[in-house]
Amino acid sequence: LRDGYRGPIHFEGVGGDSMRAEGLASSLFPMSELSVAGFAEVLPSLPRIAARLVQTQRAVRRAQPHVVVGIDSKGFNLRLLRSLA
Repeated sequence: LRDGYRGPIHFEGVGGDSMRAEGLASSLFPMSELSVAGFAEVLPSLPRIAARLVQTQRAVRRAQPHVVVGIDSKGFNLRLLRSLA
Protein backbone atom coordinates (compact mmCIF):
# COMPACT_ATOMS: atom_id res chain seq x y z
CA LEU A 1 0.00 0.00 0.00
CA ARG A 2 2.74 2.43 0.89
CA ASP A 3 4.42 2.00 -2.50
CA GLY A 4 1.25 2.84 -4.43
CA TYR A 5 -0.03 5.67 -2.25
CA ARG A 6 2.01 8.72 -1.33
CA GLY A 7 -0.25 10.11 1.40
CA PRO A 8 -0.43 9.08 5.04
CA ILE A 9 -1.73 5.58 5.76
CA HIS A 10 -3.50 4.70 8.99
CA PHE A 11 -4.05 1.06 9.96
CA GLU A 12 -6.90 -0.13 12.17
CA GLY A 13 -8.21 -3.61 12.77
CA VAL A 14 -7.08 -7.00 13.95
CA GLY A 15 -3.50 -8.11 13.68
CA GLY A 16 -0.47 -9.54 15.36
CA ASP A 17 3.18 -8.63 15.60
CA SER A 18 3.72 -8.32 11.84
CA MET A 19 0.88 -5.84 11.48
CA ARG A 20 2.10 -3.84 14.47
CA ALA A 21 5.49 -3.65 12.78
CA GLU A 22 3.75 -2.14 9.74
CA GLY A 23 1.92 0.51 11.76
CA LEU A 24 -1.12 -1.06 13.43
CA ALA A 25 -1.33 0.84 16.72
CA SER A 26 -3.43 -1.74 18.52
CA SER A 27 -5.56 -4.73 17.59
CA LEU A 28 -9.31 -4.75 18.23
CA PHE A 29 -8.74 -8.08 19.96
CA PRO A 30 -5.96 -10.68 20.09
CA MET A 31 -5.45 -12.32 16.71
CA SER A 32 -5.06 -15.64 18.53
CA GLU A 33 -8.84 -15.65 19.14
CA LEU A 34 -9.30 -16.45 15.44
CA SER A 35 -6.65 -19.17 15.39
CA VAL A 36 -8.69 -22.32 15.83
CA ALA A 37 -8.39 -25.57 13.91
CA GLY A 38 -10.24 -28.82 13.87
CA PHE A 39 -13.93 -29.44 14.43
CA ALA A 40 -13.54 -30.06 18.16
CA GLU A 41 -11.83 -26.69 18.66
CA VAL A 42 -13.92 -24.66 16.19
CA LEU A 43 -17.39 -25.64 17.40
CA PRO A 44 -17.11 -24.31 20.97
CA SER A 45 -15.35 -21.18 19.63
CA LEU A 46 -18.15 -20.21 17.22
CA PRO A 47 -20.04 -17.86 19.59
CA ARG A 48 -16.83 -15.96 20.42
CA ILE A 49 -15.81 -15.76 16.76
CA ALA A 50 -19.30 -14.56 15.77
CA ALA A 51 -19.14 -11.84 18.43
CA ARG A 52 -15.70 -10.77 17.17
CA LEU A 53 -17.07 -10.62 13.63
CA VAL A 54 -19.84 -8.26 14.73
CA GLN A 55 -17.32 -6.18 16.69
CA THR A 56 -15.10 -5.90 13.61
CA GLN A 57 -18.05 -5.04 11.32
CA ARG A 58 -19.03 -2.19 13.64
CA ALA A 59 -15.46 -0.91 13.88
CA VAL A 60 -15.07 -0.89 10.08
CA ARG A 61 -18.36 0.93 9.58
CA ARG A 62 -17.41 3.50 12.23
CA ALA A 63 -13.98 4.08 10.68
CA GLN A 64 -15.35 4.41 7.12
CA PRO A 65 -12.05 3.31 5.55
CA HIS A 66 -11.05 3.87 1.94
CA VAL A 67 -9.85 0.27 1.73
CA VAL A 68 -10.45 -2.93 3.72
CA VAL A 69 -7.72 -5.55 3.41
CA GLY A 70 -8.24 -9.05 4.76
CA ILE A 71 -5.10 -11.03 5.55
CA ASP A 72 -5.14 -14.60 6.92
CA SER A 73 -8.21 -16.01 8.74
CA LYS A 74 -9.88 -16.68 5.39
CA GLY A 75 -13.30 -17.70 6.73
CA PHE A 76 -13.51 -14.71 9.07
CA ASN A 77 -12.35 -12.22 6.43
CA LEU A 78 -14.61 -13.52 3.67
CA ARG A 79 -17.62 -13.20 5.97
CA LEU A 80 -16.50 -9.73 7.01
CA LEU A 81 -15.99 -8.54 3.44
CA ARG A 82 -19.34 -9.99 2.30
CA SER A 83 -21.13 -8.22 5.14
CA LEU A 84 -19.55 -4.89 4.18
CA ALA A 85 -20.35 -5.13 0.46
